[in-house]
Amino acid sequence: MTHRVLLVAATGLAALIASATTVLAQTDPLAVYRRYLDASARGDAAAVADVFTEDGVFVGGGGCRPTPCVGRAAIRRAFENIAAAHQQLSNVTTEVSGTTITFQAEARNDSIRAAGLERIRSAGTVEVRDDRIAALRALPDPNDLQTARYLAWQAAQTPPQAPTALPRAGSVPAGAAVVLGGALVTGGYALRSRRRPVGRRPPPRVGVARPVARSDELSCRPRIAAAHLAAPFSSSSNPPGTLTVARGMPCGSGGAGVGGFDAGEPRRGG
Repeated sequence: MTHRVLLVAATGLAALIASATTVLAQTDPLAVYRRYLDASARGDAAAVADVFTEDGVFVGGGGCRPTPCVGRAAIRRAFENIAAAHQQLSNVTTEVSGTTITFQAEARNDSIRAAGLERIRSAGTVEVRDDRIAALRALPDPNDLQTARYLAWQAAQTPPQAPTALPRAGSVPAGAAVVLGGALVTGGYALRSRRRPVGRRPPPRVGVARPVARSDELSCRPRIAAAHLAAPFSSSSNPPGTLTVARGMPCGSGGAGVGGFDAGEPRRGG
């Protein structure tokens, strides 16, 4: 009986140990990271994406820096770009703390060779969850000489930004048009104020004939015609060359000239 109990206990303990070993093997962060490195070395973008969780985050090459790639589809496209550049990735150092790995790695690809360099070094972290990578962030190490030279070469390849185009005619916003119109009107008034002080009228131009329309002239014209027909220059009470009209007012008084044009003399009162 005692032997049977011991046998059952030993069997249960062995099963428990085996189960714990299996769980540890499945959640081993280094094992997950090695799967990632192997798939990346083969250039298998689909296998790399499969190492990540559904909502996995990747920050690194292939267009995923500085904006991260999120999700397996985006990560797969990024590693297709990386494989097209014939990248070779090798691990340098790793440190494990729980489910997080801190690493340093070296990369070699066509872009690095075009810069006249052998390789660049990156440093980053890997976060493991449920036997997959939940997040992998890798950034170039500027303390490495070759990496610093590569970053400077990349910056020199960036094309300069085109200057901002001026707005075309008719595309000025309404508010800007109102402000511009107000400025033009204000400027026009300022120029006119310089030429002529406000409140002053220009002096009369002496000697320049200008048409006038006065009540005495309008009333005299028909009477002058009648007087010429009746008795021109026959009155002895008026000076020669004048005609007598109603109430004894001589036509032409008030400064009217020939043909109803003023000679420019200022009008007198009355």
